[in-house]
Amino acid sequence: MDVDKYLGVWYKQSSIPTPFEKGCTKTKATYSLNDDDSIRVNNTCTRDTTVSSTIGKAVAEDDTNAKLRVQFGPTPGSGGEYWIVRLGKKYEYAVVSNSDYSYLWILARVPKMDEDLYKKIVNDLKCDGFPV
Repeated sequence: MDVDKYLGVWYKQSSIPTPFEKGCTKTKATYSLNDDDSIRVNNTCTRDTTVSSTIGKAVAEDDTNAKLRVQFGPTPGSGGEYWIVRLGKKYEYAVVSNSDYSYLWILARVPKMDEDLYKKIVNDLKCDGFPV
């Protein structure tokens, strides 16, 4: 994964529901580089009429840059797995999960991705055993 191409805004298309996103709409993530070459993660969503934002830090766990550890909060070494398991050739979409598939997000560069592409991604994930 080319980090520079991955940076920018990603819009959530769908996900396995998570407690920390309960009640969220218009969810998006904005990635940028920190001074230490880690990735700054700015997740935002709207709950009722209030926009909430959470800032985190992502660090690559291997040379592919596709397996990241994202930390939200002050505890060093904590954080969750952020594995990019699918990525469009032009970085137009990404699918993010973790090692046991308990989290899953389909992300796109646009607020509403093409329906045929979305269905193709979901079918591909089903074939590979993801709980979609």
